[in-house]
Amino acid sequence: MLENLIEIIMGLLVGLFLGIFVSLFYWRRRVRVREGHIINLKTSMKTKDSEMQDMRVRANELLSQLKKEKEVLNTKLKEYEIVVENRENTIDTLNIQLKDYETLLNEREKRADLLNTQLGERDKNIKDMNQQITEKDESINLLNKKANELDEKNKELVTRVNKAEEKVIELEKSLEKHEQEIKSMKTRMHVMQDDFTHILGIGPKVSSILRSAGINTFDKLASTDIARIKEILIDENPRLLRLTDPSTWSKQARLASKGDWEALSALKENLKGSRSLQISKVDEENIQPVSVELEVI
Repeated sequence: MLENLIEIIMGLLVGLFLGIFVSLFYWRRRVRVREGHIINLKTSMKTKDSEMQDMRVRANELLSQLKKEKEVLNTKLKEYEIVVENRENTIDTLNIQLKDYETLLNEREKRADLLNTQLGERDKNIKDMNQQITEKDESINLLNKKANELDEKNKELVTRVNKAEEKVIELEKSLEKHEQEIKSMKTRMHVMQDDFTHILGIGPKVSSILRSAGINTFDKLASTDIARIKEILIDENPRLLRLTDPSTWSKQARLASKGDWEALSALKENLKGSRSLQISKVDEENIQPVSVELEVI
């Protein structure tokens, strides 16, 4: 009976050691497989573009977690090895502690099942990560396609802008040409108009006021009533009548319209020598009276 019992115990111990050895071999193989998966995952992650940086960070975190789990598993495997060594030293006491060890073995099996479940979840997470990477690759390809389309549109816009700039340059040249023509026309019109500054008492400013009122020739000035001329000057600036006297402008304008410049010059000299009269030479920006001695006719 004792020999049979010893044989049974030895068989159990051998089975236990074989089970522990197989378990160690199995778990080391699973760890190597996981390490291979991790290396493949790192290689795949290194080939992604900079736009996948966030995903790489997450993958690195996952790899870090897997490494930590690997370290935990290695630690537990070392603990198992220590337990085996302790069992070899305490084999004589296994008869008494057999039931306790069976309970401990059941706990280890439950933990192993839990580790298998966790490893299965990690495998699933890795597959999900690969799927997400594939989706990101597709998204990047779509974005590249859209970027190429935008580049084509940008080139078209640049071409249109260049054409528009050429048209603007042409329009500017045309506008400059028209401005030169208008300036030339204004110059010809100014030459064609009568110069009222030949009349004593009219300066550039008063001449401009009269032209604005529609009096732009010697004939019109000669035929315009004095009261109307005074009204125009008062509307522009009441001070003008205190600085100039339009009573002789019609007579001077009549001589100028006939081209009798000698008679006009004599009349102006006569007006200057007859009586003291302030005649305003009005500048285009500021009114600056110049005192001239004239005699009122």
